[in-house]
Amino acid sequence: MDLYESIGGLNNLCPDELCQRINGRKYPVAVHVKYHSNNCNMDRYFNIMLPPDYDESKKYPVCYLLHGIMCNEFMFTGDEKNHVSEIFSNLIAENKAREMILVFPDIFARKDKNLEQSFCQEVFDAYDDCQNELIKEIIPYIESHYSVATGRENRAVAGFSMGGRIIFSGISSVI
Repeated sequence: MDLYESIGGLNNLCPDELCQRINGRKYPVAVHVKYHSNNCNMDRYFNIMLPPDYDESKKYPVCYLLHGIMCNEFMFTGDEKNHVSEIFSNLIAENKAREMILVFPDIFARKDKNLEQSFCQEVFDAYDDCQNELIKEIIPYIESHYSVATGRENRAVAGFSMGGRIIFSGISSVI
């Protein structure tokens, strides 16, 4: 079983009706976005999912979803078993969640392009540096390119595995 299969198993915890597409309902597609990171001194990427009826005249809160170790910005969006689009849209349509923008950054904020993911301190340090990447690069990019409500009260952060470690290390107090 690969990592995506084990993560896909988490959907078993979600009610089936939220994971299914409903005829006539709109579902967003994740868009892969390139930006230049001064923090890492290279071009980097994130995925973004806008609400189904995204309207630039509205201001949306933003939720940053942080992946686990050995993964990247495609962890939550690169596998149809994850049903992120369906869950997101169905919760909004059923008034169980607010419309918001979901951002899936690559939290492996390495400064050395040749650094491969592994279980060593240098890699852990690159993950820890995602705090700087989020604060200095990604949040300002999102706020300058999308119609978002700014300020801490309009941002959320959630993480899986290493992404959860990043949150507990203190990023939630800053974002």
